[in-house]
Parts: sequence; C-alpha cells; structure tokens
Amino acid sequence: MDRRFEAILAVAIGVVSIVLWLIPIVGIIVSLVGLFIGIKIYNSASKNIALAAIIINTISLILTVMRSLLVAYLT
Repeated sequence: MDRRFEAILAVAIGVVSIVLWLIPIVGIIVSLVGLFIGIKIYNSASKNIALAAIIINTISLILTVMRSLLVAYLT
C-alpha cells in the first residue's frame, strides 16, 4: 500500500473518529487505529499529512475519553 494513501487514510479515520466521539467505545477504538497508522507513517515522505492525522486522532481521543469520564461522573 502506498504511504501517501495510508497517510490520507489516517486523516480520514481521524475525521470519522471526531464524529464518533459520541459513542465512547467505538470512538476510542477508531481514534487509536488512526493514531497508530499516523505514527507508523510519520517517518515516510508524507510527514505533514501523517502529522495532521496524529493531531486529529489525538484530539478525538482526548474528547472521547473526556466525554466518557464526564458521563461516568454524572451517572
């Protein structure tokens, strides 16, 4: 698989994971998958796209965990 395609895939997974932050288990899994792909691709020629994927997936992971903790606290 082409490294550039994998980097774009990691960004797309990040965008999907931002939408899925409302579903805690699914959002965490999707964010972790995108983060793993972004970190794996970071040392390739598509460094900027991979960095964007890492940032997007990290933000999504933080939002998902914060929402999960908030729901657990309020329940």
